[in-house]
Amino acid sequence: MLPRWARLSATVTRPGSKTSRGATVPDWSATTTHTVSGCMLDFPSSSADYNQPEAPVTQRRTLYAPPGADIAKGDRVTIDGATFQVDGVPLSFRSPFGTRDYVQVQLIDWEA
Repeated sequence: MLPRWARLSATVTRPGSKTSRGATVPDWSATTTHTVSGCMLDFPSSSADYNQPEAPVTQRRTLYAPPGADIAKGDRVTIDGATFQVDGVPLSFRSPFGTRDYVQVQLIDWEA
């Protein structure tokens, strides 16, 4: 389990699915949401691409969620009003001693 002070709640938004041109694609007009409590957010970073006129900014965060948290590739996660895309696949870590099991989720947000 995460430490007692891991008290953030994350709202997870998951798209439905639809068929487009013979392929199954996310349908963001038909979403479901749920809350994962007992999380913590760590290691913020941001970068800008000054080679482009808009100088877009990329923000990254790492979310630590309790074991078994229902967060998947393709979900969006909102914490304290900021919405991020799950980057990659959430990873489950199991402590050999059972003291610090958690799910690690890389989050990213691209801004113009």
